[in-house]
Amino acid sequence: MAKSQKTEQKTKQPLAKRLFNTYVIDALSYMAMGLFCSLILGLIISQIAKIPGLDFLAEIARLLQLDLVVGGSIGLAIALGLKRGGEAVTTHQGTEGIVARIRW
Repeated sequence: MAKSQKTEQKTKQPLAKRLFNTYVIDALSYMAMGLFCSLILGLIISQIAKIPGLDFLAEIARLLQLDLVVGGSIGLAIALGLKRGGEAVTTHQGTEGIVARIRW
């Protein structure tokens, strides 16, 4: 099926169904992707940090598993997945003032 036919079929769907697919199905899929990417990356780095001589990576792994980073990666994955632009600025006092500025 040609791309224009697929697009035409999507626009023929009722508005409620398109909104449900976009903001529930797709958004939750991207949310899960962001969550698991940040947590699994932190876990992999924490396992690598157990190798003698690479113990400095333990702090990086701890930072990757903070709520701030997990939440940011979820938001970024949703925004990029739904192709929404914007800018996010966040700070966290518990980790000596981490400031993250993400523009997409």
